[in-house]
Amino acid sequence: MAGDMDLKPNTFTYNAVINALAKSGEPGAAARAERVLQNMVNRYRNGGSDDVKPTTINFNTVRLNSTSVQSATFCLADLINWLTTSGS
Repeated sequence: MAGDMDLKPNTFTYNAVINALAKSGEPGAAARAERVLQNMVNRYRNGGSDDVKPTTINFNTVRLNSTSVQSATFCLADLINWLTTSGS
């Protein structure tokens, strides 16, 4: 399908994937959700449009579904860093 090349992820599609992973209960899903969030952050910081700008919803979805305190703490630290450096 030629038109599919024009499709690009946005904040809502990223959060849908993060949420699906978080709720899947599969082993390693929480870590995969964290990687998706990190991909989103990197994409935005490397010239992505506001369509992929992470929101507190994205961070909180990962944080609330983290499988360890350490992981949740890192996610919270990333959120605080994001909020203080992005001007959001």
